Amino acid sequence: MPITSETQLWANLTVHTCTDHTTIDEVNQAIRSFYEGRPTKNVLWDCTQTSLQHLTPLQIRHTIFEVAIYAEVGLAKARVDGRTALVVSSPGDYAVGRLAITLGEIEELPFAGEVFYTFEDAHHWLGQTVDIDSPSVQRKIIP
Repeated sequence: MPITSETQLWANLTVHTCTDHTTIDEVNQAIRSFYEGRPTKNVLWDCTQTSLQHLTPLQIRHTIFEVAIYAEVGLAKARVDGRTALVVSSPGDYAVGRLAITLGEIEELPFAGEVFYTFEDAHHWLGQTVDIDSPSVQRKIIP
């Protein structure tokens, strides 16, 4: 399965890891499972092992609208004042992530979003501590 999800209750964080060729249907299913389960305040999407550039603006808008519906019906209460971080590995994926974040702001989602190139920056923004010497922390320098 191209998206795996891990909940770290002690950190009030869910990490969605996307691999291979992630489709919008897989993203929507991960979001559905997240909100219909036990949502955490913060979310990290690890998109460093896939590309998001094949997703269309209309698909992204539909997905953000679906998240807004979850918020409106009360399934996103745990996310109020939370944060969603996307970690990507290319400028094109960064642009797709920014589109999603901007659409979320337009929909007035109850949580903030941001896109990052490094896990270290994402964890810092999420208010999480991370061992920067850990082999799981990847670094990418963008000129």
